[in-house]
Amino acid sequence: MQRHFDRDIEEIKDLLLRMGAMVEDAINQSIPDSSLLKFESYTVTPSVQYQVNRVVTATLSYTQSVFNRTFLSQESNFDRNVVMLRIFAEWE
Repeated sequence: MQRHFDRDIEEIKDLLLRMGAMVEDAINQSIPDSSLLKFESYTVTPSVQYQVNRVVTATLSYTQSVFNRTFLSQESNFDRNVVMLRIFAEWE
């Protein structure tokens, strides 16, 4: 019975799944008049990491960035969406 449990634990270790997220937020306004210069920036990056076997790890992440800038009543907006698949192998 203990042997099956140890084998199951090893399989779980080998098939480890990790999830994470990162959120950034920045707002800047000129003082005292906020109509002169203003920018807002938001970035969200969730990711999932999967250990395929003892050597190979795969990570899938998605990043959404929004950047809005206003200078002298002229707006400049930039949005970005990025999907990344990373496969990493390490031998010892």
